[in-house]
Amino acid sequence: ALHNFYNSWLALPWTEYKTNITEDDIKGLIDLNYYRGQLPPDMIYLAMGCDPGQTQTHYVVATICQGGIVKVVDWGMLSSVTSDKGKQGIAWFLENKTYDFNGKPYKIDICYCDSGYMTGKVYDEARSTYPGLINPTKGSGASGTYGRSTVKNNDLDLFIYSDFSLKVELYQNMIGNKELVLPRDTDADLIAGLSGQMMIVERGGKRKWKKIDNDHYGDCTKLCVLSSWVACENDEVRDKLRPSMEFMKK
Repeated sequence: ALHNFYNSWLALPWTEYKTNITEDDIKGLIDLNYYRGQLPPDMIYLAMGCDPGQTQTHYVVATICQGGIVKVVDWGMLSSVTSDKGKQGIAWFLENKTYDFNGKPYKIDICYCDSGYMTGKVYDEARSTYPGLINPTKGSGASGTYGRSTVKNNDLDLFIYSDFSLKVELYQNMIGNKELVLPRDTDADLIAGLSGQMMIVERGGKRKWKKIDNDHYGDCTKLCVLSSWVACENDEVRDKLRPSMEFMKK
């Protein structure tokens, strides 16, 4: 009846949503037992996701924990992608930023960075650190999960992931099952950056994610989740993270 009312009376198209992430959904992920910057005792490793932009680079830092739970511990913006000429870019942040873990300073273990924009600068920044610390990524419209390619000079891995599948993992599976956790002092910017995602069901049943503006923190969080997919290549780590993820098994 509502479908008919939109089409016949309002002369508006009818859109069916399979997933619609609201701010209340995101607020429901907040854990009152920890604050921003705190690393939980069940952490397996500490990941960072970066989304470069023209004037700033957004980042999210999250712990990947037992059972594949992702706990966000930090977020913000850097003024630059690269760290040359004294700039406080991604490599600078990885080198200088520490968090307290059982009374000792702990640095970020791995970073995944979108390279669809400022590609050359992302590659240069990855080359400025030891291999595997900063990993360029690129989303695609393909099905499946992710794959590896190599960039020019064969000195960097490029992780090409299915954007549709990664969004399903984050916005449907993890948020739906509350496997993404946010700290007590989560601010409005992070909530807004994770909200608003909609999966549209088009005529014929085809599903796609609606284009959302200013979802930079969501994109960064996606890359932290991607890190757990890649970590599952290691059988021992996979068993700690997500033993039920059959598609990750060799």
